[in-house]
Amino acid sequence: MKLGIALAGGGVRGIAHAGVLKALEENNIDIDIIGGTSSGSMVATLYALGYTPYYIYVLFKNYAKDLLTVDTMPIINTIREFYDKQEIASLWF
Repeated sequence: MKLGIALAGGGVRGIAHAGVLKALEENNIDIDIIGGTSSGSMVATLYALGYTPYYIYVLFKNYAKDLLTVDTMPIINTIREFYDKQEIASLWF
């Protein structure tokens, strides 16, 4: 049987997911696929890249203030522009 988990958002509270991942590892429960939204997506990405739950915790602890002040509008606008171009292109094919 395969196990997939989805991690929720929640800002800095998303660090709680590192504790869940640690508990799963301690109980020898292997995760086959992981995903998330918002802060959960950051934890999921780091975990999928091979970072340990402890190191994910350390990263959040050290950089939480920096992460909260990032202006995400340029990123969102770039994604929106890409999507709009893809939608227009799909009308031609």
